[in-house]
Amino acid sequence: MRKKLLILAALALMLGLVNMIYAEKEEDLLWKYETESDINSVAITPDGEYIVAGSGTHYLLEEGGKVYIFNKKGQVLRNYKAEDKVNSVAITPNGEYIVAGSDDDHVYFFSVEGILLWEYKTGGSVNSVAITSDGEYIVAGSDDDHVYLLDRDGAVIWKYNVDDNVLSVAITPDGKYIVAGSENNYIYFLNKDGVLLWRYKTQGDVNSLAITPDGKYIVAGSGDRGVYGYSKSGQVSFFNKEGEYLWDHWTDGSVNSVAITSDGEYIVAGSDDDHVYFFNKDGVLLWRYKTAGDVDAVTITPDGKYIAAGGSGNRVYLLNSDGGVLWDHWTYGDVKSVAITPDGRYIAAGSGDTLRGEVYLFSPWEAMLKKIIEDARSTISRIKLKYNVKEAELLLAQAEAAFKKGDYTKAEELALKAKRKAIEISKQAKEVEKIIEDARLTILEEMLKYNVKKAELLLAQAEAAFKKGDYTKAEELALKAKSLALDIDQDGIPNEEDIFPYINNYYIYAGIGILVIAIVLASIGFAIYLYRNRKRDIGL
Repeated sequence: MRKKLLILAALALMLGLVNMIYAEKEEDLLWKYETESDINSVAITPDGEYIVAGSGTHYLLEEGGKVYIFNKKGQVLRNYKAEDKVNSVAITPNGEYIVAGSDDDHVYFFSVEGILLWEYKTGGSVNSVAITSDGEYIVAGSDDDHVYLLDRDGAVIWKYNVDDNVLSVAITPDGKYIVAGSENNYIYFLNKDGVLLWRYKTQGDVNSLAITPDGKYIVAGSGDRGVYGYSKSGQVSFFNKEGEYLWDHWTDGSVNSVAITSDGEYIVAGSDDDHVYFFNKDGVLLWRYKTAGDVDAVTITPDGKYIAAGGSGNRVYLLNSDGGVLWDHWTYGDVKSVAITPDGRYIAAGSGDTLRGEVYLFSPWEAMLKKIIEDARSTISRIKLKYNVKEAELLLAQAEAAFKKGDYTKAEELALKAKRKAIEISKQAKEVEKIIEDARLTILEEMLKYNVKKAELLLAQAEAAFKKGDYTKAEELALKAKSLALDIDQDGIPNEEDIFPYINNYYIYAGIGILVIAIVLASIGFAIYLYRNRKRDIGL
């Protein structure tokens, strides 16, 4: 009986530990919502207050597709049923307007309350949609070979024929420039009047496009697919507003998704070769990160500080600008779309496995900051074993206090500053150690021939300052100790070359000078004396 009780207790303990671990991993998940089919596209407002998602699966045509509108708490404000798969959704920054594109050939336009304000029927599946900041202009790309620009009332301003399916579109926040990518490998750059400014042929289907807010830079992701749709190769292409081809980078799989920072300084891309790529605007590959599967979706914060990615590895990743993984989370099914708020505080993701989909809202900041603070603490503890890092410890304590108060921005800033300070102190301390050791060896050598007590005293003061962590003072004293040991009388002449090493030659020179002056004066005085005596003798 006792044995059975012990076994039950052990099982209960193990279950409790598992629950604790699971709870820890789930603490960054604010909510998730299960749908009847894949989530193909998600979008989020900058403040994280509203999330919109589009669902649907080709294999479940009878189910159609849906547009979901959520608030930050995960409450469904509206789900609108379309006749077919919803491929793309977008939302204005204030959350006032939402646009969706569906395989039922329609563009749908909603208010944030979920009221359908209008719908527009194109001649084919609508693969991609985008909207300006004020909701005044909507751009859509369709399988009827056209790019459409519509106004807020649903009127077609113009449509442009590209002679093949339009796979991707993007628009500047002010609606001044529109970029579109087609299945015939072309990128089209148009102004708001529908005038083609330039076009460029890539080496594959243009799956994804991004443009800077001022329209100055455009990035495209394309891919070439082989037999049975398997990805063969991909290309990231970068252009300026004038259509000048600046650079490209080839990958070993189709490039499915691209994003760019507001200033165009950094570009991120996701490929079927399982990698996330990170470039600067000169085309230099700064890093790449291998994920657990095809990367179908990437996004980046306007300042380039955070990158979110997802794909067939059933995971969402948050990386920093150095390529380090700050956080990741398991999802149900392949991640098809990700969106991030400008501060990186919220991440929305959509996933699915054909028969079921899920919408997620994460707030990984707490978990991420715990990792950043722990990393800073670990670095400081390691350096503390050898050196005084009180400044870094103080900054870390401030970071921990800010974290407890919920001021995550300040906590992150202070934790990173604490780590940098510890590393900076370590580098300085190592250099000062070398200087002190050099001074010590010099003094030991000189003390065999000279009395270097004063230098020894200065070295002791340097060592004491080093122990206290005053490395600047320690360096100053150590250098002075070495200098004093090599030139005891500090007259600028090394001991070996100095006739009187314990007497400052300046004093000797001064003494000689005074003596010479005295002799000269005495000579002059004696001459005057003789002159006067001779003059007196002549007068007599």
